[in-house]
Amino acid sequence: MKYGSAETTLSTKRRTRIGCWNIRTLRGTNKLEELDKILRESRIEMCGLSETRWTGTGEHRTVAGNTLIFNGPNTNTGQHGVGLLISKERRNSLLSWVPVAERIIVARFANNHKHLSVVQCY
Repeated sequence: MKYGSAETTLSTKRRTRIGCWNIRTLRGTNKLEELDKILRESRIEMCGLSETRWTGTGEHRTVAGNTLIFNGPNTNTGQHGVGLLISKERRNSLLSWVPVAERIIVARFANNHKHLSVVQCY
């Protein structure tokens, strides 16, 4: 997915907290909102997620305004899936993202020097 010109928010002079988590599942009521709350409290601005177990490919906006980009199998197997949860402040620097496979997603971010690619694999 491509986006228009991104406002540069990633900077080498400002710390960005990035994490990863084998979440085991985001299926079920309010699982994404619980995860979003935990990451906000931890001040993690980007988090790569494994084993989301969501089907298909897409974006989802949380109640807090953060964005989940995800990729999973096309059939409802209840397995696999990856995602990247991005804070609303860091969302502005997202240039594009590509769903490579049900276990791999690549996102590209602008920063003040070059572009940064984040690869999440499971």
